[in-house]
Amino acid sequence: MFHYLDMGKGEPLVLIHGFGCKKESWKNQYGLSESYRLIIPDLLGHGESNDVENISIPNFAKNIMRLLDQLGIEAAHFCGISLGGIIVQEIYKLFPKRVKSMILSNTTSYLPKTGAKWILKKKIDQFLSTPRENIVSAAASNCLYDQNPELIQEVKDALLLKDETYIKTAKATIGVNYLFMLPFIKVPTLIIGGFYDKLLPVILARQTHLMTLGKAKLVILDECGHAPVIECKERYNELLLEFLNKQSPIYEQVI
Repeated sequence: MFHYLDMGKGEPLVLIHGFGCKKESWKNQYGLSESYRLIIPDLLGHGESNDVENISIPNFAKNIMRLLDQLGIEAAHFCGISLGGIIVQEIYKLFPKRVKSMILSNTTSYLPKTGAKWILKKKIDQFLSTPRENIVSAAASNCLYDQNPELIQEVKDALLLKDETYIKTAKATIGVNYLFMLPFIKVPTLIIGGFYDKLLPVILARQTHLMTLGKAKLVILDECGHAPVIECKERYNELLLEFLNKQSPIYEQVI
């Protein structure tokens, strides 16, 4: 069973949320439905989905494509933030002909295995032994450059941390590597980073951009952390529209 939002008309744009979030975390981007048909799914085990058995990066990607099949959508633009950006790269790896363009936001193309098991065990133990409210509050604070209480609350509202989902998703991300795929991408790609991103530092966005050999566009948002969809929503939405409109057949540049 799919849990998703479907709003607007026009070319389809799939918005893929981050680790421990839910489809409603994109609420500040709903206005994009005035120009595009937004498809916003809950990832496996996230949000309203209780399917934790099938959690893996390939399965996240395949499940989204099954949803598009159900909706009769052959190809779409894809925007993913954090974990969602990893999944967008996996979708391109598995289904390149179904990707019109990619927006990789506050994400990475490589998470090494070296030392990962020890770090992961420490993080999981901490997650399971700490009161959930403390975990959510710390996560929300770490996502932001601006520690405005209203912004922190908005990030907290976007999170829905479940024990089994957290553990399986964290394990699934270790070892992902798209660096050697990036030089061969054939679709328009926008890479977005936050200058003050504490969770996936901006150097990772620069690494992804470097590996595209100049094929992608890189934008670094100043005074912004890991949650530009909330913290820098106006600039973020403008960036997406500017990029997507240039890929759309209805876009016409007058000189």
